[in-house]
Amino acid sequence: MSFYPVLPVESAQSMSIVTFNNLKAAIDDIYLVIGTVAVNNSAPGNYEYGPNEDDNTGSIITFIHTCRYLQYEGNGVISDPSGVGNDVSISDPDNTDEVGEYDLDSVEWLGYGMQYRVSGVNWCFEYDKGGIL
Repeated sequence: MSFYPVLPVESAQSMSIVTFNNLKAAIDDIYLVIGTVAVNNSAPGNYEYGPNEDDNTGSIITFIHTCRYLQYEGNGVISDPSGVGNDVSISDPDNTDEVGEYDLDSVEWLGYGMQYRVSGVNWCFEYDKGGIL
């Protein structure tokens, strides 16, 4: 992969087409490496209340929706920060050795690129099946 250095641009300073082309080339190179099957981590865990704390009722983890599935541990709620979409409850599977998985395509108000929040869970992240876990 090549690296295309881009000089800083000061406020109100013009950028040349070469600079934009270099930025595009760098983004294209990154895309070739990671593709579309990557993990979208909001946070590795919910350390707002500590990694071993049972009470995560006040936790809020925010995402920009990019991957189809949400993997999580604990019971919680997927919510629309704008307040327009209805909340979606998520809960752990009955088998304690498993973590929860939710297909975000089933949330009717959630589109790719939209912001959403997950509250009450111990941890969560978005991923695409076949991606890096």
